[in-house]
Amino acid sequence: MASKLTNTEEPAPEGSVRLKTRLGPLLFVEHSSIAEGIQRKGFHDVGVEYFMQKYRDRLFPFIDVGANVGLFAITAAHLNPSGAVFAFEPDAANLVLLRKNLELTGQTGVQVESTACSSKNGTIRMGSINCGLSRKSKQDASKVDCQTLLSFCQCEGIVPAFVKIDVEGAEIDVLKGLYADEDFSDTAIELEFSWRDHGRHIEALLDLLPAEKYDYEFLLTDSERGPFYALDWPEEFWSEVHDRLYPTGFIACLAQGPGQVQRVLELLQNSTEILHSRKWELCITPRSLTRMPGADPLTDFAFGEAGRLRRALRWVRQLRH
Repeated sequence: MASKLTNTEEPAPEGSVRLKTRLGPLLFVEHSSIAEGIQRKGFHDVGVEYFMQKYRDRLFPFIDVGANVGLFAITAAHLNPSGAVFAFEPDAANLVLLRKNLELTGQTGVQVESTACSSKNGTIRMGSINCGLSRKSKQDASKVDCQTLLSFCQCEGIVPAFVKIDVEGAEIDVLKGLYADEDFSDTAIELEFSWRDHGRHIEALLDLLPAEKYDYEFLLTDSERGPFYALDWPEEFWSEVHDRLYPTGFIACLAQGPGQVQRVLELLQNSTEILHSRKWELCITPRSLTRMPGADPLTDFAFGEAGRLRRALRWVRQLRH
């Protein structure tokens, strides 16, 4: 469990709080949902880290769009200190803490970009929606510079292996800026997805990342609960959600091929409000990557098999410590 550091530590900058994490002491925006989650549970967005751990052998170059104060950029650098890591964060307050956190953890090789990412180069308006969180907005917002991921990758001469996107509803714009004129067919994409926020963009998502070429891994995490349960693709998946699976904290589904992907999306669209509005972690991976040796599919944590359940529980305990 994370906790505030003692008074012997250097005081945290005004408006921030210094917390113990398994990566070491890090700074977070005070009263932000991320800081409060880490204080309460000791971790944040365990689903993101699950996918990073799963694909750790081909994670680099790693791009973190919406890096906030650097938790996942630092995690990536920790997994492979020699791997190329790029962190995009346009919010000024977050940016200060991101750079300080890189110094605190010694991960000074992470390349920080102070621009936003979008579908075009130029400027966009961004407003605050929560302490430490910002989103694209037209009202009560300030202008920030933005660039496309495609132009950035071309300038840097890189082909990203893994792109994590957390931009509070503007994920599709970021993807349009990556796949505008080029097909990064070996790049894995990790993003938050909810039908309420992204359902109207689903056709654009499938156009950019067609289910004929990519597998869609859906992971629902209830950060207040554990342990970790997962299913692959049975018809009874959805009917058991409320009775058996949702109360456990984690639900996962690996959809391979257009038929399965479409079925999951239909279930999300027509599901009860508690799932319709929830945010899922969605990892969209090239078919060859999901099936490569050493990349365990989500079915390795299949519900109801004691041995696999024990492995899942061990994984969660390791992650929390």
